[in-house]
Amino acid sequence: MVLEDVLPEDGVHEAYAFRDGVTVRVKGFDQGTTEVLDAARLAAATGPVTTTASKDAPARLAGVTRAEFKAFRPGAKVVGLDWLETVRVEYQRAWRGERNALLEAWLRSHPP
Repeated sequence: MVLEDVLPEDGVHEAYAFRDGVTVRVKGFDQGTTEVLDAARLAAATGPVTTTASKDAPARLAGVTRAEFKAFRPGAKVVGLDWLETVRVEYQRAWRGERNALLEAWLRSHPP
């Protein structure tokens, strides 16, 4: 769960469900709610993921999109919810190594 002032940018923080660094839609949870996150709403946010919240579904930290990552690593699984697994695996690799493929993909797609 992340609270952000996104839509609309009005100083009010909305609640968004995340999995593996990607904003997702969860069955039974109202994405972008400004309601109090009581126990029932928090429980709903941990429910089954139905889809990513947007078509591009950028991965957090880097903000790299599926298309940008696919261009960087053509064999990567980025369709549907496979994208969540790809992002999770790449984050975990970055924790143990000296490189972060998600950041590298973003950098390649956004040259100075």
